[in-house]
Amino acid sequence: MYSLNKSLTVLLTLLTTTSVNLITNISLPVTASTDSAVPNSSSQVDTKQTSPSLPAQSRVEKAKKLFNQGYQQYQQNRYSEAEKSLWAALETLNGGSRMQGFQAPRTRKRGTSISIFGLKLFESFSTTSVATGYTHVSIPLDEAYVRIINNLSQGKDPTSTAYDVGIEQMERLVECISGKPELSCDEIVKGGNRTTTNNVSQNVINSVEDGHQVEIEILRLLQRTLIAQNREDKTNEALLVAQQSRNLELFRTVPAVLYALNNEVLQGKTSDNNLPKLVTPRNLSIKDIKKISIRENSTLVYYSIVSQEEIFVWVIQPTGKIGFKKINLSSIKTSLEETTRNALRIASSYVDRGQQGKALIQAIRDLRLRTNNTDVNSLLQQLTVSETEQKQNLQQLYQILIEPIKELLPTDPTKHVVIIPQGPLLLVPFSALQDASGQYLIEKHTIRIAPNLQSLLQKRSSLQKFPRGDEMLVVGNPTNQGISELPGAEQEAKAIARLSGSFPLIGNQAHTGAISQRIFNAKILHFATHGILDIQNSSSSNDVILLITSSKNYTQVTRMVGTPSPYKENHRLWYSIWFDKDKNTTRHVIRTNGSLPGAIVLTNYLFTSQEILNLKLKADLVVLSACNTAQGIPGDSIVLGLPLSLGLAGVPRVVVSLWAVPDAPTQKLMFEFYSTMRRQSQEGKDIDEAQALREAMLKVKNMEQYHDPINWAGFTLMDVSYRAKN
Repeated sequence: MYSLNKSLTVLLTLLTTTSVNLITNISLPVTASTDSAVPNSSSQVDTKQTSPSLPAQSRVEKAKKLFNQGYQQYQQNRYSEAEKSLWAALETLNGGSRMQGFQAPRTRKRGTSISIFGLKLFESFSTTSVATGYTHVSIPLDEAYVRIINNLSQGKDPTSTAYDVGIEQMERLVECISGKPELSCDEIVKGGNRTTTNNVSQNVINSVEDGHQVEIEILRLLQRTLIAQNREDKTNEALLVAQQSRNLELFRTVPAVLYALNNEVLQGKTSDNNLPKLVTPRNLSIKDIKKISIRENSTLVYYSIVSQEEIFVWVIQPTGKIGFKKINLSSIKTSLEETTRNALRIASSYVDRGQQGKALIQAIRDLRLRTNNTDVNSLLQQLTVSETEQKQNLQQLYQILIEPIKELLPTDPTKHVVIIPQGPLLLVPFSALQDASGQYLIEKHTIRIAPNLQSLLQKRSSLQKFPRGDEMLVVGNPTNQGISELPGAEQEAKAIARLSGSFPLIGNQAHTGAISQRIFNAKILHFATHGILDIQNSSSSNDVILLITSSKNYTQVTRMVGTPSPYKENHRLWYSIWFDKDKNTTRHVIRTNGSLPGAIVLTNYLFTSQEILNLKLKADLVVLSACNTAQGIPGDSIVLGLPLSLGLAGVPRVVVSLWAVPDAPTQKLMFEFYSTMRRQSQEGKDIDEAQALREAMLKVKNMEQYHDPINWAGFTLMDVSYRAKN
């Protein structure tokens, strides 16, 4: 009896202690470039007969053959034939079905649970309108995920896997406690035998992710095939294909994040509620895209990376006219990713003009405040570049990305240019790019960034009046043990609050209780604080598997929630789509192991991306005046981090930073930004945040001590709408 009690004590301790190895390396499926594909078959595949009833893995293999066939035809300049092969490959891969998006499942709970010695191991519930299952186990879910994928790849229904795993785990724990374990209790709770599970996982999951790689490669090669036909209608069609590729990632990522990391789901509080309603990606027409540019009265610059050697760019003018250019990357000696990463590093560095004296060291000390790095000498070495190196790098990227399209951009610098980047271009400091004469892009144009056309679809009314009083929430220099104070951020918050007549939350006042009373009704939220990209020891970290089966008449949802895997290689965001045309169903398997990157510091608290995405905000603008708040884990058309979370919370636009911004110039830039918006309102104009940010940047740039881009080019205005405002 003593042995049993001791085992139970150990077991209860293990099961009730949450593992908090925070995810610092979420990664989306990696896609290879089209040029890396090597045709391996010369036989012709029938492009007229697809097999939507084939098991999923068979469809992937047939799609590969069609892709390779299309690649060969493209290489032989047989473009119309290649186009047919590639469309057939897509139809085969998708099972002849079109992605319809998720239906928001109702969650009126009626369920049962399984317990062992009073410890609840498994809970399930169903609803009157759709079926919903929920499993919560205090173990990593590596084995469950592998078995779900195995079932799907064999054409089997995977929905019983969650129940099976719950029962089997209970049986294994009973054996452990009764002294007949194959593994120790500790090994069982940690998810079983690492070697066996991980090897199986790697083999199975790699084959599944291969299907996503094939789909992306097909869409990239299809763009090249359409452009090669040198016809206006095909050029426009290629733009739609490029957007379809963006939608694919958006379709995979947004539901994964918003549903799998929903607090009500994780806490089991979904009774009598609806999960959030998503704005699922729309398949846009050319007419739709033209309408966006006309409505926004903006020039849209749409980049699509189709290979390691080539970028396509469409420029949609406010008249609706569409221009197109090809950008050849053969002139750059490094990869595009390395080139853009180097540009970000150089733009965010101080320029050493041979004056390594008090001014430069003081600037480094100023930056140290917001980075919370106490080693001035280390920062001095890391964050200084020569004037020649900075100029050459920023001009090189201008020549690559802007020079080919400069004639298509507006001549009026107040007119908006909305840049829609992709992949490594998402974190390019566009404002700091220089032409051959040394003029910065922000001096020529008013710039906004939109990760995807979908974020421009939501109709957004401009702020007509500058917010007053509680319409603006201003937070500055929160007190947090172990993190340096920000005197500039405090002065920034006080100055902005005076402009709006609001009461700023400073130091110890910036706690969650005070913020929660005002955050939900404010029109502008301003946080002048520290930004943290890599969050450690987050209590919100969970391992979530979400299985959604959708058909025309119903949606079935099964969720499994466990602790994060102890194995770093499993800290990923996984997504699979499985079509069954015979049953007219689509299955989506989501796994997100851990939390989202990104947090802002409040008083003795970290306000994380995951918490933010669960809010319902009415704000028209959120300003994160902190370090690295634009960064996260970049995908093809989305960055997992704070901007995404704010967009999912209902915010249409954010001002965020690309790097560790210095304290003093940031204070001045933000004051100028809000002063300009206030002046616009006083003059009876609608508030134009993009123009206000441009004017603030130029004013700080023209101050002699802040001329370098690190002081003024770090912030960007980003459109982030992913669903309708609440």
